[in-house]
Amino acid sequence: ILSVNHTMSSQILTLLSFTAFILLISFTAPIYSFSFDLEARNYKCFTDELPTNFDVYGEYSVEPGFSQFVDFRVTDSMGHVVIDRKDVSSGDFSFVAREGGDYSFCWYNRLTPGVPYHRGMARRVTFDVLTGTETHDYHKLARKEHLKPIEINLKMMEDIVVEIYQEYEYFIEREHRMQVTTQTMHSRSNWLSFASIFAAVLFAVGQVMYLQNYFVKKRVVRASGRGGMGGGYGPGY
Repeated sequence: ILSVNHTMSSQILTLLSFTAFILLISFTAPIYSFSFDLEARNYKCFTDELPTNFDVYGEYSVEPGFSQFVDFRVTDSMGHVVIDRKDVSSGDFSFVAREGGDYSFCWYNRLTPGVPYHRGMARRVTFDVLTGTETHDYHKLARKEHLKPIEINLKMMEDIVVEIYQEYEYFIEREHRMQVTTQTMHSRSNWLSFASIFAAVLFAVGQVMYLQNYFVKKRVVRASGRGGMGGGYGPGY
């Protein structure tokens, strides 16, 4: 029994060590930003879907350009402005996604009024966005809280579990909204079908009644016409 318990304990420790090693590699791996050229009088937007209560952190830098001013704006899925900065050159930003959905990160390059546009006028933008547990600096936390390696690894795993649960709740909520939307559209389509059928039936009944009245009037006109002709050629003629 002691041998079996020792074997199980060794397997559990091995599994925890392997998990911690994978997490350590994933969090210490370098994160590469991307760069793009933003032409004058133009803009570029990037979209990222964020669950509710997700932490967001980003950094940016903009190379100089003649008579060009770069603005940066972040909007949520409802179009509400989260961040709005004018004439940026370098810096960072952070916020919490209070509402889950697609967040837009937009860059605008505007010219100084009165400066003519020439082809090739552009500014290079370097941009990087981190979300969720990517925003946590575990090295700084370990130094501040004097945590041991196993403790910081457990903290990483705890944060990852919380992040997975937040994503799970977000997708469950989104699935519920989609089901409600589908049911609403289905109900509206049924009512539209019933209304179309009812309108077609009313139109058909109206056509039948119109044709009946039309033929009845035709017969009355013809009967009165024949009666008038007979009276005109009677014995008095």
